[in-house]
Amino acid sequence: MDLLAQKIHRLTRYDISKVMTTAKGEDCQIRLPDCCHDPETTVFAHLSSKRLIGGGTATKGKPIGSYACHRCHDVIDGRVRTDFDPEWVWQLELEGCIRTMSMLFDKGVLIVK
Repeated sequence: MDLLAQKIHRLTRYDISKVMTTAKGEDCQIRLPDCCHDPETTVFAHLSSKRLIGGGTATKGKPIGSYACHRCHDVIDGRVRTDFDPEWVWQLELEGCIRTMSMLFDKGVLIVK
């Protein structure tokens, strides 16, 4: 697990179901060029690099991720192929993760002990 993920896990309390439900009606934070911008399809998408958040096959790990519309979620999870540079998509996913984590702290869903 990466150092940032360890610190977030150690310093925060969270209820994963609460984190997942906060996405309803939120704007997509990944914002790929072909983003559908439909808040009705937004879900909490765990960071695609599971090794960074302690996840793996069939496990999600810590609640570190982004609010993502169905289109952006499909791209970052690899269900849809695009011509986008994978490193650029990863950068957008990380930026979305930072924006989402900030929103979760603002909402009081993630709390620093």
